[in-house]
Amino acid sequence: MRLMHLVTWLALSAACFAADNAGPLNIKSGLWEVTDVTALPGDVPVPAGLLEKLTPEQRGRIDERMNATPAQSSAHARKVCVTSEQIKHGPTFGETSPSCKRRITTLSSNKLEMQLECVKSGGAKQGGILTMEALGTKNIKGSMQMNVAGKDQTTNAASTFTAKWIGPCTD
Repeated sequence: MRLMHLVTWLALSAACFAADNAGPLNIKSGLWEVTDVTALPGDVPVPAGLLEKLTPEQRGRIDERMNATPAQSSAHARKVCVTSEQIKHGPTFGETSPSCKRRITTLSSNKLEMQLECVKSGGAKQGGILTMEALGTKNIKGSMQMNVAGKDQTTNAASTFTAKWIGPCTD
């Protein structure tokens, strides 16, 4: 029994040591073209108290519109300059506000997973899990599961993205 505990402890220690020494994503620094597709649920929450103020006619139109569009998605392409320093600390391929906390849960040469928590103006909280996989030094695919919680409502969204290295960053 003691031998089993010792073996388990050694295995866990080795795993922790390996995780602590995992290098950053094996990708190039420079200018990347990022294409993301974000899906929002069709039933975007209506602030509490608003429905009670609507006439039955107005409420019917809102219900009709929400049922007519089960989900919305939008694609967006942008260019992002990624530095060596950002790669070391886990690139997000987007802007990260100083009010956001990042916690890397997985980091290896080809995979990154991090949790993000942000406090927006007005006290709204935004959080999510960002996952990305390096398909080589010049290509990445990833996803983000997000939620935004305000005073009386919560909205969830999901996005997927691909990123392709273009070349060095220019001023």
